Amino acid sequence: MKWRWRLLNREDVGLWKEVLVAKYGVHILNSVVWSTRLNSHLTSHWWKDICDLENCVESKNWVAEMISRSIGNGANTCFWSDLWIGDSLLCVKFPRLFSLSLQKEAKVRELVSVEGERYNWNFIWRRRLFLWEEESVSQLVTSLANVRLSNVEDKWRWVVDAEGS
Repeated sequence: MKWRWRLLNREDVGLWKEVLVAKYGVHILNSVVWSTRLNSHLTSHWWKDICDLENCVESKNWVAEMISRSIGNGANTCFWSDLWIGDSLLCVKFPRLFSLSLQKEAKVRELVSVEGERYNWNFIWRRRLFLWEEESVSQLVTSLANVRLSNVEDKWRWVVDAEGS
């Protein structure tokens, strides 16, 4: 767990991290879910063990449940698949919208344009939305009303720790 935390928070700039990124991809620096990206014939037993930490408790991804994103500039936070607003992933809270989105991998910053104090959310759907789906979009946008981006980097934080570290 210590190694995953160090990778996510970019605390260590050692050679070990460069090797892992070269072998397994830069996504390991930004995502809490690694097991879905395993390429079994290229993966070492050590790396599989680290990835398997996700599902070792009641087949849940307890790692993802224990950490969330503290939003800064939104550049490294996945809009749909990182826990950054509320108590559940937006892809889980709005599954229909997620299934219709053409921006499933988009970062928060990529989906918002700021005009003064006004934040406009720019979603691209694979088809025209039905009325009830547009109501879901309204609910989504309402849940984003208090989002404010800043000039600092997004950070991971422990949900169970008041200080988040």
